[in-house]
Amino acid sequence: MKMSAEEYGRRVRRVGPPSPLGRDCLWAFGVGGGICLLGEVLRGWYLTMGLDKELAGTLTSCTLVALSALLTTLGLYQKLAAKAGAGTLVPITGFANAVVSAAIEFKTEGRVLGTGAKMFIIAGPVIVYGTLAAGLYRRGSLSSPGGVALGQRLLAAAVKVPLPRIRIRKCGNCTFTLKFSIPQKTDKISPIKEESVMAARRGDTLLFPTPPVVAAHAAIGGKKEGEGPLAACFDELSADNFFGQSNWEAAEKEMALRAARLCLKKAETTPDNVSLALAGDLQAQCTASSYALRELGIPFVGLFGACSTMAEALGLGAALCSAGMADGLLAMTSSHFCAAERQFRTPLSYGAVRTPTAQWTATAGGACLLRPAGEGVQLCAATFGRVQDYKIKDINNMGAAMAPAAAATLLHYLKDTGSAPADFDRIYTGDLGHVGSQLLRDLLAAEGLLLKNHVDCGCILYDAAEQTVKSGGSGPGCCASVLCGHILPRLEKGTQKRVLFIATGALMSQTTFLQKESIPAIAHLVELRSPQQKEENG
Repeated sequence: MKMSAEEYGRRVRRVGPPSPLGRDCLWAFGVGGGICLLGEVLRGWYLTMGLDKELAGTLTSCTLVALSALLTTLGLYQKLAAKAGAGTLVPITGFANAVVSAAIEFKTEGRVLGTGAKMFIIAGPVIVYGTLAAGLYRRGSLSSPGGVALGQRLLAAAVKVPLPRIRIRKCGNCTFTLKFSIPQKTDKISPIKEESVMAARRGDTLLFPTPPVVAAHAAIGGKKEGEGPLAACFDELSADNFFGQSNWEAAEKEMALRAARLCLKKAETTPDNVSLALAGDLQAQCTASSYALRELGIPFVGLFGACSTMAEALGLGAALCSAGMADGLLAMTSSHFCAAERQFRTPLSYGAVRTPTAQWTATAGGACLLRPAGEGVQLCAATFGRVQDYKIKDINNMGAAMAPAAAATLLHYLKDTGSAPADFDRIYTGDLGHVGSQLLRDLLAAEGLLLKNHVDCGCILYDAAEQTVKSGGSGPGCCASVLCGHILPRLEKGTQKRVLFIATGALMSQTTFLQKESIPAIAHLVELRSPQQKEENG
């Protein structure tokens, strides 16, 4: 593409909505000061009871810790922290919230490797670097400019959420400022059926002269999805994000299983009549998909394309069906906000502040049953993307990381097929969100393409103005549920004739972003046509 990584980085900084710094500072000052005032009130009360100063101070700290722990267990502390930010994270109450939230979140992994091992996952760095910095200061090591810089680096390594500057005076003369943040051999292949015609390859794109079809589809969602503008499009919504299970990971497995079973029910078939399942998710080693397919007993190939998995599964499934290798094939994926949040970010009860560019991982899943021929939406072409990396490192700005991948894959498809954006009723992307969608249009404008018919699944799944999702929805379940609940029904009814579905995925891990690696991304594309459209691909 014509836009360089450096120019794209500048564009990202311009497009991203600014943080309300003034408002955040006022909230932090007011709430943090209020906590300190409460501490002074408690201390005065304990003194009036006849306690000495040392004991009164100790009881004040214990009371504030107990109150913070109670509010965390009630789910109230993180709501306050979402507004107050550093005002709740800096005092002793923030430390208590960090400990208690982790203890709650990881109890499902057991008392030792769960609660015991993870309880200080956030508070631990504060203890380590805070103690070290305090020791250096106590010895006078921080009285020099070099010592100040060292203290800044040590404290900055502890955490991730920006906190206010703290001025410390020593001996009445020397003043310094610390700025810190929180942080074999195979069986014989079945012969190709006479009526099937092999796919043709043109550049990066597979064209299917005899298009496979989506015979049935199903979309499952959680509580927040049921409150959004596409609620009526889901086949099933649950007000309980646990889906009747004991933990978030099992909940996602159950959600994926329900989507698959509902899809098969709508197709009036059984797992015995399905040749293969292509599925993946965000859980380590695709465990949600694996555990769901354990119940169905269908031959299973696990995929990992992150949020691009649904388009990846559809493209691979169409190729297998077109080649006569599968009579019925399940393409499915899912995501769960709670499972993803605690895996990639922080415990759910921790008072972390979401940035304006952050997106909300959808608690949703979708499943499609593909067949080589018959009635249903046609899969006419598939373009498998190439990995793109425009040096974005912010895990809270996934839209910016993935937009170049969507642009590159779309450009390859248009070049391979000789098509133009205006040839389609809609061009859907998976989960770029509001920021990423604008960046996609900017990237294509630099190539001379004005994208006027673009819609992003992450922008329409939620109401960003009414639901606290910041830049929109994300996750493999986001585009999968919008595809199965919104896009495919429109094609079936004929209100849309021809669309492109481009799902994007960020290919980082919990390890790579902590190692300061940039975020590579991928995008896969499938062309979908209404059953009324019988034209062959040109």
